Amino acid sequence: MPESISRVQKLILRWSPLVGRPFEFITSLSPEECARRLKWKEVRQHSWLRIHHTLKVGIWQQDDKIHYRLHRSPTPNLTAEVSGLLERLPDGTTRVTGSAQIRSTHGWLMIILFVPVLFYIPFVLPLAKTLLLYGFFATLLALVSAAWIYECNRLTRLLRETLQA
Repeated sequence: MPESISRVQKLILRWSPLVGRPFEFITSLSPEECARRLKWKEVRQHSWLRIHHTLKVGIWQQDDKIHYRLHRSPTPNLTAEVSGLLERLPDGTTRVTGSAQIRSTHGWLMIILFVPVLFYIPFVLPLAKTLLLYGFFATLLALVSAAWIYECNRLTRLLRETLQA
């Protein structure tokens, strides 16, 4: 990371799954071998009602670079995604660049619905119950954020482990 970034910005970049966590590393494998290894990691686990816990891998070539996307949905409304480039270097190695991000289909909708409720609660409930309810919402938000960060890091770790020679 550049030194011009403040400590607060570094902390936000490190822990926020919404920013799009960038990464870059070099592997001794060729881009074609990297693409083959990533495609082997594709997994679909079936349940009684629907497919879940899948890892979908998309690989496509554009110009002299190979693009990849790892897509995992641990729950129906939470999607972790790692996408980037496999670029051949002159010495025969491959530079792997990309970013990891989380997409939640219901996350923003819940925020939009809960914010008015949180402002209305103090007018209806006594102070002790209001603080207890706010504590519950803060704990719930912390748990969801931790799950997002875990999934983001898990996919990035899977990518690194797969492409190490």
